[in-house]
Amino acid sequence: MRTNIFVAVFLVILIGACKKETSEPRSKSYTFVQMNNSGITGTIRFIEQADSAQTIVDFELNNTPASRYMAHIHQGPPSSYHGAIYYFDPIYAYGGKISYKQSIPLLYDSAVRLDCTLALHDSTGNQDLGISGVGIN
Repeated sequence: MRTNIFVAVFLVILIGACKKETSEPRSKSYTFVQMNNSGITGTIRFIEQADSAQTIVDFELNNTPASRYMAHIHQGPPSSYHGAIYYFDPIYAYGGKISYKQSIPLLYDSAVRLDCTLALHDSTGNQDLGISGVGIN
């Protein structure tokens, strides 16, 4: 009898330990602030990657001429940013839109507390194609 109780308790504990959480990852979205009369609008979202030192950066931009762009995150707010802290792979705009997603080596809690600006430049780096900024505090 004691063995049956022990086995039953053991199975209940084992089953409880095997349950997996299916909650959605944390995320936070921001709306871009148009700069330099660029006409570029959009949103940026930071998505947590559980058990990882990476955060997914997902952004959607509108009113972007078809071209290849360079994008990077700078330290500081849109009005006075400096020093790029992360460079993205080249980005292509089609039909006036950019839809882009990439992981960056930054913990989610740090990413959503950044005071930063996402800068967008044409592929030559010579023409500042209107910097769409996001002040993240």
